[in-house]
Amino acid sequence: MSTPHADGQKEGERRKDAAHALLEARREYWIRRARRALLEALMERGSATADDVAERLGDIPDDIDPRWLGTVPGRLASANIIRRVGFTKSRRPPRHASYLSIWELVGGHDAARDWLAAHPELPEPDDNEDDAGPLS
Repeated sequence: MSTPHADGQKEGERRKDAAHALLEARREYWIRRARRALLEALMERGSATADDVAERLGDIPDDIDPRWLGTVPGRLASANIIRRVGFTKSRRPPRHASYLSIWELVGGHDAARDWLAAHPELPEPDDNEDDAGPLS
């Protein structure tokens, strides 16, 4: 039986997925780098969050909204390479102690290595050719 609450959650998930797909299309370079950073952090430490990814990426262009990191784990989780194991508060001031997912590898390093091999670093985009606009 459908309820307004359940329908609202379903619509919210649909909108989030659509927004993430749009962000991915516009910022493939950054998302690929972030996914690689997440997997590398997981292989080194066993667990990681968006804060760990942001730390590894260093300077991200100012026109990219920091919430874009939410697009990073989705496909890796769908591919059963990683899974959420909990939540923690962000340690980055711009995130205002918001809650972040804690991720771990599902089946060890092999799947992560396979993904990294199949998804090498992309060449950095030429800012003059990037007409995607702000990531927000």
